Amino acid sequence: MPATIEFFPFDDQASYEDQWRAMAQTWRTSGILVQGGIMDLSGGDCAVEPGTGLEIKIAPGHAWIKGHYFKHTDDYVYLPITPNSSGSNRSDLVVLRADFTNNTIGYEILEGTTTPVQTTTIWDLPLAAVRVANGASAIASSDITDLRVSSNQYGFVPGVQLTYGLVRNFGASDTQTLTWSIERFNNMGMFSTTQPDRITIKEPGIYYVQSMIYWRRTSANPINGQMEMSIYQVSGTTTRQFVRDSRYISLSNGVQSVSQVVSCSAGDYLYVNATNTTANTDVIIDAAQPYSPYFSVVKLGTVGGL
Repeated sequence: MPATIEFFPFDDQASYEDQWRAMAQTWRTSGILVQGGIMDLSGGDCAVEPGTGLEIKIAPGHAWIKGHYFKHTDDYVYLPITPNSSGSNRSDLVVLRADFTNNTIGYEILEGTTTPVQTTTIWDLPLAAVRVANGASAIASSDITDLRVSSNQYGFVPGVQLTYGLVRNFGASDTQTLTWSIERFNNMGMFSTTQPDRITIKEPGIYYVQSMIYWRRTSANPINGQMEMSIYQVSGTTTRQFVRDSRYISLSNGVQSVSQVVSCSAGDYLYVNATNTTANTDVIIDAAQPYSPYFSVVKLGTVGGL
């Protein structure tokens, strides 16, 4: 069949709900639009709290559900809990329900289930699970489990994390550029086994860079010496060391890590150097999963906020 091209919105187009939802849900993940520095445990951010007797109350708050905005202000919303005479405990689910058929968003209690409805016509954002004991006459704070998640900017994040599956031997006063062979994730193609010593930046931005290694002697003797670790950035013909750690390890083993936030251009590459500064010849970087060795680079944002 021929290609189908769609674009939206422009001045001469009508506003279509399905098209809007397809566009706007890519802006943010569905969740609570947290109004302060942290998610409110009570009094805000759609928190579910005990009411009077078999009742819950839901605090004012803001939410984003599949591209639709929800705003609850002023007083709490009070919802009754159905009495439980089943002979066993019951679990109910409190949700914020977006109904795309009736064009509404509102609070609902799903009785006897903790599974939200999430279809093309109904999308439930879970707020809390409520335990309703058999014969209960009231709901306590301990009966409520908070299930809220925050809404965050929604988008692809370039990132890569690498490790290496074998031990590496370091002789006395030995410096090596570390190589990598195993991808934990590599969602922008920033690593290739044809260049195993580096991570190559594909798009400009501010990146969080970290590496960790585990030094160990193959004998029972202590290392008793200074171990060094650095990460370098190569931009064109310029190479710079942008973070370095020098650590004295008195035992027979020790973990060393370095991290930094760095501005990178497309085409820059990053690599890790490690040095055994001691006269010991039986020192290795151990392959001690999951924390050693690894090298990760994740984009935080664009340069200058553009």
